[in-house]
Amino acid sequence: MSSAEERILAQAHQFLAAVQNLRDLHIVTGKMIDELLQRDADLPLREQTLGHVDKFYRAKIAESPQQQKQIDEGRAFSMEVISLIIRVRRKRGDPQPAPEEIKEYLAEEQVAVPPEGLTEEAPEPERAVAPTSIIVVPPPKAESHQDFEHLLPAALRHRIGSITTYFQRWNPRVIRSMPLPFLLSVPFGQRLDQVIEEVIAPAMSNARSVRTLATLYNWAEIDSAAFWEIAEANGHMESLRRAWQAAWDSLRPQSVPIPDGPNGSQSVRKVTSSLKNLRFRLAGNEYAIPRIGNREIDLLASFLDPEYARVPLENAWTKLRQTYEQELDRRVYQDQARSGALRDSLLACFLPFTNPTAEFLAMLSYWNFPQLSLGFLTAFTHNHGSNRGIRERRIPYLIWYLDLPEAGTALAQDEARIAQANQRAEQMKQEEREREREEQAQKDQSLGAVWKKEST
Repeated sequence: MSSAEERILAQAHQFLAAVQNLRDLHIVTGKMIDELLQRDADLPLREQTLGHVDKFYRAKIAESPQQQKQIDEGRAFSMEVISLIIRVRRKRGDPQPAPEEIKEYLAEEQVAVPPEGLTEEAPEPERAVAPTSIIVVPPPKAESHQDFEHLLPAALRHRIGSITTYFQRWNPRVIRSMPLPFLLSVPFGQRLDQVIEEVIAPAMSNARSVRTLATLYNWAEIDSAAFWEIAEANGHMESLRRAWQAAWDSLRPQSVPIPDGPNGSQSVRKVTSSLKNLRFRLAGNEYAIPRIGNREIDLLASFLDPEYARVPLENAWTKLRQTYEQELDRRVYQDQARSGALRDSLLACFLPFTNPTAEFLAMLSYWNFPQLSLGFLTAFTHNHGSNRGIRERRIPYLIWYLDLPEAGTALAQDEARIAQANQRAEQMKQEEREREREEQAQKDQSLGAVWKKEST
């Protein structure tokens, strides 16, 4: 997430925190939506969003009496709406408005926002009740095409997209200063789709087995999801995998012999024009990505394998989310998990999945679970080897991510934010205990008065 987006979310957070009733929350949210979706082309989305917001707040306002819980829920709802709009704008490539634009726009209307409230940090809700808010990106929808030439890339994008969209889930309440890892980024998924469409699928079509497959069925009656059912049921998967792997292998660095080297005949790795093109296509300012080489090509080529099926990945994520909540962000209805439970659950992901899959699951947890810090990821890496060399071989993507230049600042910010949140939580617990003592004292006083009266 860019710094501009972070500032917008921070500004929205401050405005919503300063509002003390549902009616004004409704007004402020509507004004921010108007500002973020002000183009003529935004009209359908703006009206749909405003209608959804209006329905939510009308229902909340109808609840009587209004309690702090409803106001906290309204703030959380509005923050998610604003976060979703920013995500939509980012996906479309629209420029983000400056935070000052939102502030000036809201100043045009008379809303109950005290000026002193704009500089205070929003208080945390008194206790977490609902599950951690995660927005799941659904898998791609099936496509139909009239011929095999267009259906093959669509089928590949459908199968690979079910994996890339899995890693694109996000929590609008989590803001990090670290760059997003490439596999967690929507723009990366879009660029990978283009590579599949324009590079990989055409290369696969040159294979004889794939050309033969193109003549076997009436492809106009088969969509991109059913394509794989037919391929698996009729024994075509192996030939498709070979063609897919060969297409990616053609992008690797090539060994070039040096016959007159100082030690006799030698060879060196040379970056081909195809690999340079792949690096250019997958580069982006929206995310961090290592310099693409054999390791990254191995990762991208592996997405066709059955071990990346979405159902077991979803099951693993459900367990990770529940374990995180029980250990670090417990709900009132959950039992407290032991210390280290989330670490052990992430370590368990290395058994059914490949190492890179488990590494990106750890990074995905960091980007979705607010009580995690880079310190947690750093400590987690020490479970994979006694020295850096071993860890680099076993978990290269985690080590790469933690070595990014932004990591030092991000670690300090994470730790400060978590310490502040823990301090607020402890203060709230103390206030709760004080209220309970006062209530008990009032009860004791009332009982004492009754007892005295009856005695006389």
